[in-house]
Amino acid sequence: LKGCWSLDEDCSGVMRDLTCLQATDHMAQHKELETFVIQIRGKPWLLDHVQVRAGGSGGAVLCKMKSRVTLSHSEIGGLDNDYWQAVDGLSLVDDADVDVHHCLLENTGLQHGSGVLVRNCALLMLNASTLQHNYNQIQVQHQPVMEVVGNVFWNHSSIVWALNRAEEGAVLLLQDNLLQAPVWRNNYRTAYCKELNNTAHPRGRPPPSDWEPGHYQAPENASAAVPPAKEDVIFGRGEED
Repeated sequence: LKGCWSLDEDCSGVMRDLTCLQATDHMAQHKELETFVIQIRGKPWLLDHVQVRAGGSGGAVLCKMKSRVTLSHSEIGGLDNDYWQAVDGLSLVDDADVDVHHCLLENTGLQHGSGVLVRNCALLMLNASTLQHNYNQIQVQHQPVMEVVGNVFWNHSSIVWALNRAEEGAVLLLQDNLLQAPVWRNNYRTAYCKELNNTAHPRGRPPPSDWEPGHYQAPENASAAVPPAKEDVIFGRGEED
């Protein structure tokens, strides 16, 4: 399917076994909350075994307002890792609640974009996925809550780029991941962060095909997994480590 799709507040459903793509002029200015292949405002939505690809100045998937979305066994990002990179792969804004598992997020970073952009008060659960060929793997702004467990990060300069008041209230759990670069891009940090049992991997070498996270176990029926309530993942809020 070629073109842009808008899933409004009063709709919900399932997208399965589809490929959605849109290419735009890569020199045009990316409109942060507009130029995406799929925009989701409603809930709940399941995207299962789909490819959503943007090329040029656009992004792939935008979850906004009070959307509730599960992305399972899908590929999100740019058309390639060269001329047709996307700006952003997956963007979460407002109060979006998104569970991502067993996905590939790749080929982003045009105009300093990211594989995953999380901002405002969004909730991200990112599990058992691979992020590669992204200028920024995860960009954090404002006060979102993020649980990042059992993923592979490679071919990048850093994992997390925190900015724009992230130090005032953003929450991050980074656990059981395979990392090929330093965690932090700059001197800014999220307000609350725990890094547990992550494994370093040499630069320039693809991740081993048999790698499994130390303590992470994917749910038996991953496609039907429901992300926990936000209050269940705000670990240690207001407490010192």
